[in-house]
Amino acid sequence: MGPEVLSTDGLRLRVLETEYENLPKPLFKEKLQQIYYEETQTPLEAEIGILWSSEVEALKPDTSGYNGTAVHFTSPQMNLNQLYIISQGTIDSEDWYYNISSLFGGGQAYQAVSAQIFMNHAVRYFCEKSGDIPAVIGLAHSLAHNNNAAAHLISNGFYKLYSVNGAQPSVYQLAITDRNFRSGLIEAFPEILKDPAALYTLPPGELTLFAQSYYEEKTEGIDQLISEDDPVYAISSIRGFFTTGNVRMMDTNPGTSGLRAMAEKVPDSFVSRLQLLAQEYGAAFREGDFVKGIEALTGINIALFSGVRHLHDVVKIYFTQSSQIDEMIHKMNERIPPIFQLITSVTQKRERIWQAFFSHYFITEEQKKLLILETERFEENNQKAIEIIGKLHARRDLSTYPVLPAQKRARWIPVTDLYFGIRLYFLVKRMRTNLEKMVKTLTPVYLDILQSHTIEEMLVALEKEKLL
Repeated sequence: MGPEVLSTDGLRLRVLETEYENLPKPLFKEKLQQIYYEETQTPLEAEIGILWSSEVEALKPDTSGYNGTAVHFTSPQMNLNQLYIISQGTIDSEDWYYNISSLFGGGQAYQAVSAQIFMNHAVRYFCEKSGDIPAVIGLAHSLAHNNNAAAHLISNGFYKLYSVNGAQPSVYQLAITDRNFRSGLIEAFPEILKDPAALYTLPPGELTLFAQSYYEEKTEGIDQLISEDDPVYAISSIRGFFTTGNVRMMDTNPGTSGLRAMAEKVPDSFVSRLQLLAQEYGAAFREGDFVKGIEALTGINIALFSGVRHLHDVVKIYFTQSSQIDEMIHKMNERIPPIFQLITSVTQKRERIWQAFFSHYFITEEQKKLLILETERFEENNQKAIEIIGKLHARRDLSTYPVLPAQKRARWIPVTDLYFGIRLYFLVKRMRTNLEKMVKTLTPVYLDILQSHTIEEMLVALEKEKLL
């Protein structure tokens, strides 16, 4: 195999950063040689082969959103034959749908399976060219660590894995995707066999300990570099996620205390309810159909109003598609209140939440007061909206009306729909205004937090460490 080509943090992180640029192959090769020379002060005496996941026939119908690049270094003189699989982190909506349904919700690890397919194809492809099986090394950032690590835990296909600010594997995710692991879980927790949903009611701590023990031998070659201020590191403290391999922590943003301590205080029951939502509706979003996902989540038939340009369009739809309007209102009454109640369980703790942000130096005293006020107003408008949706639903049943001639009762429905529809419209506008004020206040905070997830901030921290 020879010495690892990308043997330092600086080399690996800069190559990861470059992979995100999606350069043409010739430019990517030039950039690799440039980075190698700048980091080692010696030229890279090796042949470089490049393969993209988009070139693999088996992945052409793939809808998981996985993207990856294989980089093959060979040199007979140096006994060098190394294949780096660089899985790409979150970059588009497909990745976010996957984050919701698979990572957070605990659904199938589709991207990890795609990463495994890509790795196997790349090994065969470059083996045919060089005549020898290469040593396979994984590089990853963010979501990509979950892909590479999950693929490795399932198949043990990597010689080494390196990652920075990675999203950790999930017990729930692997319980669905890794059959052997699921068998082990059933043996340890027999209640899963009778009721598969029982997996999500078992004590998360026990599941995490079981997963760490089960996969222990496969994690020896995993090396992680994680910022204490990384928001993904904070999220990894919630139920289901477990950390793998050797971890080196870095304080990349000494001005804040990070989100981890705050995330650890989030009630497990609340996270569990969010995961159930993600499991139930994540599949619709994962397909890349935002409209379908919104309808599944809220019952709102966006497609029904897709051609609306003026008020008379709404009136026309109302009277010509009344059965679909009725169906939509029934679904809204069924699906929106549980979501709003979940939101309310957060907004009711507004003072504690925004005080925590203030205590950890993310916001000022004035910002805290504004956020508390707008959260309170949002909650009030939220509750009024639930009540109106309930009344719209109730008026589909003519028996709830005063005793009037049937014809008059039937005519009364459009009048009440118009009245409550207008009220709901203005409530939604107010809620949007509440959210816009909060978003405006929190945008600089969000950008600062997000910066701690970047490769760039980690590289700066590593450079500072060298100077100490």
